[in-house]
Amino acid sequence: MEAKLGKFVRDPAERGKWQAFHGQILRFDCVWEDRRLHGDVMQYVLQYHLEDDTIDVAEVHPENDGRDRTPWLVKRAALPRDWKRSRQIPGMDQDDNTSEVCVRPEDLRIGGSVNVYGRDLVMRGCDKATREWYREQGPFEQPRAQYKAEAPSMRIPLKIPPHNGFGDEQDALQSVLSFKPQKPKMQYDKWADNTGVVHKFKGRFADSSQEDSIRRFTISLYPEDDTLGIYEPVVRNSGMGGGKFLVRSRYRKPDSSFYDAKDFLPGQVTTVMGRRFMIDDADVFTRRHCPHVDVPVPEEGKINMFPRPRGIVDVVNPSGGGDGGVSDAAAVPLSATDRYGEMPAAAAAAVGRGGGKSVRISSGFGGLDESKSY
Repeated sequence: MEAKLGKFVRDPAERGKWQAFHGQILRFDCVWEDRRLHGDVMQYVLQYHLEDDTIDVAEVHPENDGRDRTPWLVKRAALPRDWKRSRQIPGMDQDDNTSEVCVRPEDLRIGGSVNVYGRDLVMRGCDKATREWYREQGPFEQPRAQYKAEAPSMRIPLKIPPHNGFGDEQDALQSVLSFKPQKPKMQYDKWADNTGVVHKFKGRFADSSQEDSIRRFTISLYPEDDTLGIYEPVVRNSGMGGGKFLVRSRYRKPDSSFYDAKDFLPGQVTTVMGRRFMIDDADVFTRRHCPHVDVPVPEEGKINMFPRPRGIVDVVNPSGGGDGGVSDAAAVPLSATDRYGEMPAAAAAAVGRGGGKSVRISSGFGGLDESKSY
């Protein structure tokens, strides 16, 4: 209807300009130095749209600048040269977007400034397409970029404070590394290889008073996550309640490393959280799993040992009499070395130096007997 009446939605001259410069943008890198109290240096990108002579200014937010992520300082509109005297308001229809009132390409020069509603933005550089347009079609050629050498930012190294002793160390460390603490990551391969494995040791106070001399402890070491727990069995009429002596958690040795099975050899003194423990014994599973722990129990530690399985050793002599050749029998404790194919010491004593004899060892737990020839 407007076209039939001789009116056009867009002026023919402006339509030709729009067709010639559609999509062409002059882009400048700008900076504003806020010299007020607690001011800052802020970066902007000014874009001049040649198709309709409008300008938009976008904010550039460096990492961790502490400001709200507002995308635009000025949305796309005609920018007046003197915003105080102009009646134009950004976002409204512009009736006097003329070269006498609004900013044009000749007003944009590297090293100069443009006032954007009270902020003098200094243009420091432009992109390659903008420089080529000014060289071929612009009123002048843009000078070289003018960037000031900025002082290198000082990155203060993060200092990990020492653990205060409350809770798990790895869990407390997450509150230092992030404002939103995450669950500590575990070593999956180590967990998969050692899940359910518990190394147990018997211990007592190395430097104990008369009241603490009867106290006994079971030290449990969990290699799946390097945690440690100490349990005190209840002793009747001892005056000690027993129970958990040290809750399961990760504890460090005096050299800041975590505890391992080699730190609890029988006969050795180990310090845990300031308390010195005399290690008396390791259970059968630990002696199997860690051969370096399979050492003899010291004489003073025999009062604090794990129970040992006992069996019957029958020394059979094939050349014996009609009684089947059974020449000796003895009840001996089965040590960890029996599981590696070695003859028990009591069996060796029963066999003597003569060969051609067989030893039948019964586990004593209702299991199958095992016969071996030595």
